[in-house]
Amino acid sequence: MKQIGAFLSTETKVDLMFKNHMTAKITLIVSVIVFVFILFVNVLRFDVYRYPVVGAIFELLWLAVIASLLLIPIMCVIIFIKNHGISRIYAVLSVLLIISSIIIMLAS
Repeated sequence: MKQIGAFLSTETKVDLMFKNHMTAKITLIVSVIVFVFILFVNVLRFDVYRYPVVGAIFELLWLAVIASLLLIPIMCVIIFIKNHGISRIYAVLSVLLIISSIIIMLAS
């Protein structure tokens, strides 16, 4: 018999997190944000370090983007394995956006 609530084991909580439909949606939304940020940075090409505050904000956001580029594909693979239906489509779209982001970064 499964336990409910706070008595769930760590494995069960992780399984529930990746089987959740909202996790796939959030992953897709974060992938879109990362893609737009990289596109924005590569299209505008202005000196962000002219103003120290803008440069500091850019560096903080860039660290989050780099971490997302590494973590989102891992999460998408787990989501793709654990889920069925529309969540798999969200995971594939997220990976495609991240691959596109990496290609844009390397091409510029």
